[in-house]
Amino acid sequence: MQAFHEECVEKIFVDITEFCQPDDLTVTANYMRRGGIELNPLRSSIKEFNREILREIKQ
Repeated sequence: MQAFHEECVEKIFVDITEFCQPDDLTVTANYMRRGGIELNPLRSSIKEFNREILREIKQ
């Protein structure tokens, strides 16, 4: 799939939601672009999702 990072995460989120029908779902992607620029798009069905959880997982 050639698309922007955010579009890829959204497509994954929608596909999983349609096929698996989970109660809650969070999809995140961690990209490292040239030059060391981090891109971390996130899509969640949880309204109060705590992004700090992801920081702890990465470390």
